[in-house]
Amino acid sequence: MGLRFRRTVKLFPGVRLNLSRSGVSTTVGVRGASVTVGKKGTYANVGVPGSGVSYRTRIDGETETAEPHVPVSGRKRSPFPLILVLALAGGGVLAYQALTSPASKPATPVAAAPVAPVAAAPVAKPAAESVTIAKRSTAVRAAPSRKSEKLGTAKQGDRFTVFSRQGVWLEVGHDRPEGWIAASATRP
Repeated sequence: MGLRFRRTVKLFPGVRLNLSRSGVSTTVGVRGASVTVGKKGTYANVGVPGSGVSYRTRIDGETETAEPHVPVSGRKRSPFPLILVLALAGGGVLAYQALTSPASKPATPVAAAPVAPVAAAPVAKPAAESVTIAKRSTAVRAAPSRKSEKLGTAKQGDRFTVFSRQGVWLEVGHDRPEGWIAASATRP
């Protein structure tokens, strides 16, 4: 039984350096779809992780025999395995980046206060509508009027759910209505 040595070093996501007794190679891609480049050639690797099912093919056009290279005329290798491996590797890298990127900063909550009753009933909008504050800051009021009590201030970039509209005013909040802001201070 011969002595074996193999060590894999992760350089950064999607790129690994492979060290063995026979030489150094580099693997680019994710588990299940990668391309390996080394002194023995360039290989496309596709498999189902954890199942033991995989496919490996040489994609640099060289033969896998120990004999000197003799060009074979008339037969070209299909580029399909390479295209498949590169597409899967690219998709895997993008999925990894999407899963590991930091979540966006949550909106700053506005201090909750009782909302004064309004003379006219607001027109209800679907709860899924949301807006973002576009101005540097805007007042959150107790009623849809510039003369009503100021409950707090919303800053640029804060996101709110729109619960209802009345003229140029939006009744906004996070889980429940918290106050009124001018629609001109927001963007979708």
